[in-house]
Amino acid sequence: MAAARHYRRRAALVSQLLDAHEHIQCAHTHEEMVRIIRAIFAVPDDRPGCIVEAGCFKGGSTAKLSIVAAAVGRRLVVFDSFEGIPENDEPHETTIFGDQARFAKGSYAGRLSEVTDNVERWGDLSACEMVPGWFEDTMPSFRDSIAVGFIDVDLASSTRTCLEQLYPRLTPGGVLLSV
Repeated sequence: MAAARHYRRRAALVSQLLDAHEHIQCAHTHEEMVRIIRAIFAVPDDRPGCIVEAGCFKGGSTAKLSIVAAAVGRRLVVFDSFEGIPENDEPHETTIFGDQARFAKGSYAGRLSEVTDNVERWGDLSACEMVPGWFEDTMPSFRDSIAVGFIDVDLASSTRTCLEQLYPRLTPGGVLLSV
């Protein structure tokens, strides 16, 4: 009986994740999300810390991570400008999909209302805390411990800021992932 219940819970979780992926424009692969989800489930319950997402685009990954955060009883803190990529002069080549990389100011924008609407519809908004603003402005005042961090940013400067600000917040045994 317990095995059947466990299977149904897992099947329901997978179904929710697939629904979110189908209905929200995502800039990640299933394999990337599975890696992050496995890391979240691997953190022992007695370890403190929230889940942090840096960069959320339209909220596809946020919806998925919110479902998992709720399942493990952790809060998902989402850092994003909700204005897209900042002005930059960094050189880029190709995306993970082999397309020409274009990281112009404003690209990959998902407005806060769009992200919260997507998460409310396809995820679990009650598990989320949205932190709007540029990373260098919002992350320095963040003081919570982090069990799992997911950095999905496109600029080297943004990655550097996230690593500098989030890595010291990792709980012992915590994980910081980037795609």
